[in-house]
Amino acid sequence: MSQQHENVVEEFKYVWNRLRGNLSTEDSKKVLTTTPQRKSRWFGRHQETTPPPPPTALYVTLTQMETIVEDLRRLAELVVTGENAVTAGEKQKQQPTTAETPKDPEEESDLTMSLQSHAQLFDLFIEEHVLSYMVDLVLGSLFSSSSSSSSSNNAPRLLPPLPVATQAIQSISILIQNVSQVTSLYLLLSSDTINRLSQDLPLDDYLAAERHGQLQHPDPSSILTFHSPALTDFATHFVTLLKSLAMRVTPETLQFFVQYPAEDRPALQFPLYDRALEFCAAHHDSFVRTTALNICLNVLRLTTVDEPQHEETTSDPPALPMGVLHTSYLPFSDRLLIAQYACLPRRVEPLIAPIFTKLAERWNALEEHLREIPPELSDSNAKASLVKHQVRVDRWLSQWRNQADQLHDELLFLQDVFQVGLTSLNEQLIEMMLATFVYPLQLQPLLLYCKCVESPNNINERDIPSTLWAPAQAALFTIAACFHFLEHPALLKLLWVALFHPLSPDSTSVPTIRAQLQVESVNEAGRPCLRMDSRHTLNMNSRETYPFGSRVANAELPDVSAEEACVFVLAPALQQVLAFRGDDMALLAKTKPNPYRQAWLTCLQPSISQFSMTLRHLAIATLNAAVQALPVSLVSPILLGTDLKQFHDDMPIDERDLDSTAAHIDDRGLGSSNVYQSRHALTKTRGVGADHSGVVVSRLATSVVYQSPGQQQIYDATAAHALIYLVYTNPQALKLAAQSIDSVWRHAAHASCRSAVLLRDCPTLRGAPSIQDPRYDDKLATALMDMVFYGSGDFPQFQPGLIDFLMQTTSDKESMPACSLAVWSCGTFADLTEQIGKQFRKADIKNDDQKLLEEKRTNLHYIWQLDAFASLLRDLSATQGVALRTVSKLTSLVRLDDGTFANKDFSSIQRKFQAFATLSPKALDTLFCEDAVTVLPEIGSTVDIAGNSAVPCVCEAPPKSSLPIAEGVSWLSLYLVPQDGSLLFVQQNMKLLMACPLERVWIVADPETPADDSSARKLLLQYTWIDTSPPPLFLFDNAVPKPEVVEQCFLKMQLNTSTCIVWFEDQTIADNAMSLLIRAIFMARSTRGERIQRFFSP
Repeated sequence: MSQQHENVVEEFKYVWNRLRGNLSTEDSKKVLTTTPQRKSRWFGRHQETTPPPPPTALYVTLTQMETIVEDLRRLAELVVTGENAVTAGEKQKQQPTTAETPKDPEEESDLTMSLQSHAQLFDLFIEEHVLSYMVDLVLGSLFSSSSSSSSSNNAPRLLPPLPVATQAIQSISILIQNVSQVTSLYLLLSSDTINRLSQDLPLDDYLAAERHGQLQHPDPSSILTFHSPALTDFATHFVTLLKSLAMRVTPETLQFFVQYPAEDRPALQFPLYDRALEFCAAHHDSFVRTTALNICLNVLRLTTVDEPQHEETTSDPPALPMGVLHTSYLPFSDRLLIAQYACLPRRVEPLIAPIFTKLAERWNALEEHLREIPPELSDSNAKASLVKHQVRVDRWLSQWRNQADQLHDELLFLQDVFQVGLTSLNEQLIEMMLATFVYPLQLQPLLLYCKCVESPNNINERDIPSTLWAPAQAALFTIAACFHFLEHPALLKLLWVALFHPLSPDSTSVPTIRAQLQVESVNEAGRPCLRMDSRHTLNMNSRETYPFGSRVANAELPDVSAEEACVFVLAPALQQVLAFRGDDMALLAKTKPNPYRQAWLTCLQPSISQFSMTLRHLAIATLNAAVQALPVSLVSPILLGTDLKQFHDDMPIDERDLDSTAAHIDDRGLGSSNVYQSRHALTKTRGVGADHSGVVVSRLATSVVYQSPGQQQIYDATAAHALIYLVYTNPQALKLAAQSIDSVWRHAAHASCRSAVLLRDCPTLRGAPSIQDPRYDDKLATALMDMVFYGSGDFPQFQPGLIDFLMQTTSDKESMPACSLAVWSCGTFADLTEQIGKQFRKADIKNDDQKLLEEKRTNLHYIWQLDAFASLLRDLSATQGVALRTVSKLTSLVRLDDGTFANKDFSSIQRKFQAFATLSPKALDTLFCEDAVTVLPEIGSTVDIAGNSAVPCVCEAPPKSSLPIAEGVSWLSLYLVPQDGSLLFVQQNMKLLMACPLERVWIVADPETPADDSSARKLLLQYTWIDTSPPPLFLFDNAVPKPEVVEQCFLKMQLNTSTCIVWFEDQTIADNAMSLLIRAIFMARSTRGERIQRFFSP
């Protein structure tokens, strides 16, 4: 055993000596010092090109490179193995000895020798300065002396090949990660060798050497790109080493990573953090950049973990913020130094600017991708064209989802920075985002599009260039993404103000605030602390955010250098607008009407082109995302202009409606006699008296229903959610919304009647009167209207419209809705991403009749959703927006996060759900009221069939029937009589056996081949309705259908079909009966269609 331990030490010495020998022998390395001239061909003649400038760095060509790489790896493995073995042995020696398990003297002696030999490994590693040797190897210091005699000051720097440098970095990283003893870690970090590596690693020189190497040995099969996977791998391992070092930062080891202020060093130095900042740049590999950003954030999180004020003995350790890699607290002095160091503007910029650079790249990629939207089909009837178009659409959508995911990733990076919680950092972050991303890329494109649409030249909507609408679409999409993924209250409030507030800061009066960095503050107990996000600053309902340097006036600033001053322009100006509540005349003078709000309202205008409809949906999605992220107490007053209305109401009555030419010049204490600064002029130029609430509500109401590229009317549940969320706390706005939706419903109902008339292009329904009949047009229109909602046997592939969306409740309580459907829903970012693809029409190969029927049916479906939403708004308006369930007439349910349904006060509804409401009483009566159906005669009564067409037939009596028939009779001889909209089965004695509404019946010919030995023929009568109890003589094919339960509270509306087989004497009688029934069924369904048409004709 002792020999084995000695062999480990000897192996370490052997490997170490071999490594030094291979790197120190002059014959083992060569340096390429000249660059051969490259020749180029020009007009058939060889010409000498100008030699490139001399390289700044060169690789040393090592003849034993593979051996060197293996020696570097083996040295780290031996040291780590030995150090861990010492730790394990010490634990083993400390185990108590018992009588049952006495210690063996031989084993104890062997353990002692093992500990000594393994400890000797680490001692040799420290004594031989192996770590310093590895660092000198990576930095190229090992090769400087060998060439110093023949080198000048301009000589290129000599560096090891990338495989050697990468292995050296990896070996150092393994040592840092895996040493298990505190003393070992201290020895590795105490010599300042690691800081030297972090600070002086010449990545630029490695890049120069790599480029020179590619020029020396070009690959004829590829173009010179100067991109090397080996160099990327080297940078990746170096960043991994930095991460390993960051994980080792504790109160005890912090002294090894920082250089505290001294006489010759007035400021703190933190090489690890500075080097990590370099790798946060946007051009670095994604893994490298992400790792470097996490290093910086983890260092910043160290400053936010405060030591508990009252140390009590508890069983559980104090909880640390998520992502903190350290388990102890830094003293306040160290936390303050690190916070001051990291929050300086010159260090905040390299941390944050790459994120905005990437966000700008993602914005550009989205904008370019939107310009490449596949054009609409010119030949929609060609099968090959449809298939090719769908392939292009699917490829476009796949790339679109990928672009959206990348935007999501960058916003999550930004959210991680906000979650650190340092107020000084977040103030600069918000200002930088407003200046570099929000205004230039999210707001300005909307303004340019608005100016084009509202230009006096009246440009046709379809002629607007993609250079205007594509940036506007990308802007709205990224704004919606910000509201979906960013959670910092201050940023969301200012972003909301910048886009949706009626007022906007006037650039001519916005001051520039230069403030000294303020990291330290005083808490409520009077103790010094860091400025951290508190509950007050994170309060969503508050209109305050950050001071943004306004606590220190510019005149009181000390002499601050330009790189250390915090500059704020946009953020404090928006904060002042956010705080405006209608009582600050001086602030009103510094603002102007918000042009970006007007641009957003322009996007909500009715449109006909594909890109304009996409803009409308994106504008709605942006508002919907914002109202999900912010409380209604903040959103509603700002968007509806409540504050400006309050300012207008507080004005003297004689000044509210004055014309500007007749206004008396009165500066009202503003210190000027300029008419534009008078109270009256300010109210006129700032739009104080404008009806902001009416404009917003009317635009949102008209957006609840929109027209798709396929000319289909579609109900927008997200627009309904945004509208009801904004108005339910404002009685006046709620009343206006109810009136607006009623107006939209009336217009849509009138349009639906016209849409039903267009169905006449379909093939004529069976049973329709002849085209010469004067009733032809009216009867066909109403019969087609009925078919849209209830289906038809003429088109079995055409599904009835009712089963698509109607729900019945499982409760028997009268206050619960009898028939409900979704009226609003909260869209997610995934829904928004997919919605962009819905602007394309699917390449479905269908015949013209089926396609026309489905389009017209979709055009009429939205009416029922609009009816339920209008009913909901009317009920809310009648109760002035109180809880949804406090009124017995109001029957709405709200689906919670866990999928269950509950009665909730509207103000407490979390905003990731879907709401259901009942149809209006008029709609329910139209669709399902039995009183509207022809009154059926009583079973068993005597029926007079004189003057009616009666067809003799035979039916089989169903088993266990309650019909008044004699016992033992299985076949019944009856008369089939269509009479006054009813289907009657009358016995031979003229007693009524069964009656049902003809509008619910359809007739099907015998699907089986008739038997040759009999002339009897049969017809199949089908009864289709929502009830589960069919009329007598009708049976379900299988068991009694059970409605499908949806979301534990609803039953899916379904039309159940039962069948009755009727036999006739011969084929002629069967044909006559079928013709008679088809005409009668058509007239009955036409009558039912008239009820629906009357509903659509308010």
